[in-house]
Amino acid sequence: MQSGAAAFTRVCSYDRAGYQWSQSRSGARGATDIAGELKSLLTAAGETAPYVLVGHSLGGPYVSVYTLLHPADVVGLVYVDPTPVGWRPGLESERRSHIASTIGMLAREMGLQRLVLNSTRIDFPFPEPVRESLRRFGPQQARVATQEMAAISASFEQAAQLRTLGTRPVVVLSGSKLPDDLPNGELAAAQRELAEWLRAHAALAAMSTRGSHEVLAGSTHLIPFDEPNAVVEAVRQVVRTARLEQR
Repeated sequence: MQSGAAAFTRVCSYDRAGYQWSQSRSGARGATDIAGELKSLLTAAGETAPYVLVGHSLGGPYVSVYTLLHPADVVGLVYVDPTPVGWRPGLESERRSHIASTIGMLAREMGLQRLVLNSTRIDFPFPEPVRESLRRFGPQQARVATQEMAAISASFEQAAQLRTLGTRPVVVLSGSKLPDDLPNGELAAAQRELAEWLRAHAALAAMSTRGSHEVLAGSTHLIPFDEPNAVVEAVRQVVRTARLEQR
């Protein structure tokens, strides 16, 4: 996916503090903290605005907060199945075992929340790159995910302060395929959450006068794995429009 977008623009991707090879950070892990760290990272790397921001899952609220704090930096956004700011994590996990709850929490932070919704199974259908990450960095990532989960309500409140995206080009991608093997009781809950997510995604796209919302019938929440080309094309569309604006 990154290499595909790199064919037409400069691409910078990173792991938030505490994930994979990135060093952990102590203290608060709310959206304003994470947006501030991204700003510092871009500056230290010598990258200069303007930027097109791309955020998957919980990265959606995070790029919204970055845009709120640094509006002049951001000329376009691509939201990849972003977590709605009104979503309330943990309600179903309270009914799970301690182990399943911990894995579910970590999975949500890695962008996998819909795969574990209402599920007590440990053998989740993760793509191999995610399984490898869990094997190598699981305990470390669980700790930082706990920090971010503790701040999730505040992060959503911060993201909700972004009331408009103005005339920026914005693409919101939604995955609409649910896992094939969900039991009937879990399927109904997953369908309700999916409908909620799609409504929230449409409203997010409408925050820009040039926003578009695309529902991907063949993709789960893991759009970067299921349909990476859809992300590349969304980035291409936003970058092209932003470049025309800069001329």
